[in-house]
Amino acid sequence: MTPDKKISFLTTALLFVLIIFSTMNLMSCGDNNIPLISAITPGSVTISVSSHALLSDTGVTISGSNFGSSQGSQGQVYFDNVAVTTVASWADTTIVLSSTPIVPNASALTTSGTSYTANVYVSANGLASNIVSFVYNGT
Repeated sequence: MTPDKKISFLTTALLFVLIIFSTMNLMSCGDNNIPLISAITPGSVTISVSSHALLSDTGVTISGSNFGSSQGSQGQVYFDNVAVTTVASWADTTIVLSSTPIVPNASALTTSGTSYTANVYVSANGLASNIVSFVYNGT
């Protein structure tokens, strides 16, 4: 083994050990303040491909934990990294949107029978939640 390969092997081994150690360390921290989305209702909506309007809109409810008791200045819901402005209510376990946001890629649906999946997450107290999927169905 040449000196360069030995260094490369040692560097790779050290990096692997550091990754394992940091992962174990993060797992043991148990930060219970990270927002967690457990459900989004409804999980999909139908959008008109001709007018790009929702065919029915009952709003969206996001259920989970650690959202905080109020939205405050750091609470935000994102659909495909676009901040939602239709938050009707905000509680530690439930966020209600008065209407379903139509993100730019969903409004670009032009063919019936196609769909677009948006990534939804919540930011609360400077921490981002897990990502859940929300589907726009074109008709």
